[in-house]
Amino acid sequence: MGIRHVNPETVAPPTGYTHVVVAEGRRMIFLAGQVPHAVDGSLVGSGDVVAQARQCFQNIRAGLEAVGASPSDLVKITVFVVDYDPSKRDGIIAARDEVLAFEVPPASTFVGIQRLVRDEWLIEVEAVAVTA
Repeated sequence: MGIRHVNPETVAPPTGYTHVVVAEGRRMIFLAGQVPHAVDGSLVGSGDVVAQARQCFQNIRAGLEAVGASPSDLVKITVFVVDYDPSKRDGIIAARDEVLAFEVPPASTFVGIQRLVRDEWLIEVEAVAVTA
């Protein structure tokens, strides 16, 4: 049982994610979309997508830890970014790597969207983890 990361030689090399994650485990953990709110419900990083990303990833980490899992158990992350443009990617990835600090990144998808439920949210992150 475990997680295996695969980057097929017949697909362009990934940058900051893994193309295929094979998860063989008994417990799947689905983390709802996490938004940039601190534990008291206040908005973190008004107008700053990187600060908001950092909070979203901290919330993902807290969710994992609450059920005895860790960032190394992540198999998929989906990042929704309002008005996404490529210049935002590096800062978001840096925040992700700082907070989650996994050795091998999970499968990952960035989705540019027009808006989220609240106008002050610039990013939302959902994730899936698998543990043995």
